[in-house]
Amino acid sequence: MSLELGVYSFGNTPRSSDGSYGPTAQAIRNVLEAVKLAEDVGLDFFGFGEHHTRSMPLSSPTSLVTAAAASTERIKLGTTVTVLSTDEPLRVFQQLATAAAIAPGRIETVAGRGSSAITFPLFDYDERDYDMLYASELELLLAANASEQLTWSGPHRRRPLQDALIVPRPEQPLKIWLGSRGTGACRRRPAWPRRSGSGLRLPPSGRSTRRPSRPRLGTRRSRVRTRRGPLRRSCRSRTCRRRRIRRPTLPRTGSRSTVEVVLDSA
Repeated sequence: MSLELGVYSFGNTPRSSDGSYGPTAQAIRNVLEAVKLAEDVGLDFFGFGEHHTRSMPLSSPTSLVTAAAASTERIKLGTTVTVLSTDEPLRVFQQLATAAAIAPGRIETVAGRGSSAITFPLFDYDERDYDMLYASELELLLAANASEQLTWSGPHRRRPLQDALIVPRPEQPLKIWLGSRGTGACRRRPAWPRRSGSGLRLPPSGRSTRRPSRPRLGTRRSRVRTRRGPLRRSCRSRTCRRRRIRRPTLPRTGSRSTVEVVLDSA
């Protein structure tokens, strides 16, 4: 059984001396510096979350994955999560495939539903279509990952795709996880398509984004099977189900992060 250790971040806008927020652009620069530091200290994975708040302004995780892909050499990178319900799955795939061309074999994504409903009015979606949007857009993302020429129709699109060319292509299919669990209206059962073959990722907590979070341990077991595929799970306890792991000492990066321990069976 191999062990991987990684972190993910939503960014952290710095505060000025009077307690007000500084420029959100600095949070973007800081998180890219954190990626370089994570690679320097030997971490295996760095993920970029998606939030649309002044305190955590990482609203375009695929852009950050691409930027980090060009500035790193070894560390694996991904979105944790992309809020797929209010995004365009073909664009998400193309952006990640571009990053995968820069960093082959190092790119993955978590397709999530969002920890709040803030993106629905922001991007002019109806929250009543919550389950339909996630299921339909996830199905399209998986289809684009599987095939270069795509004929597809679904309830979230007005026009069906007819033999559409989806490029660029990664040299190997992207690893796509399903993200679930949130707060408020988003605390619902995931509506992923059956037999999707994707893993499931659960966050370590369902806290509101207004509360500061501290690093927590979690596990990811990619080869443990469920009815819908491998299980990727994060837990809050210091003791994982199969082994006891000592809490690591992490470098101070200036961004709010969550620790994730990755366990893959050989």
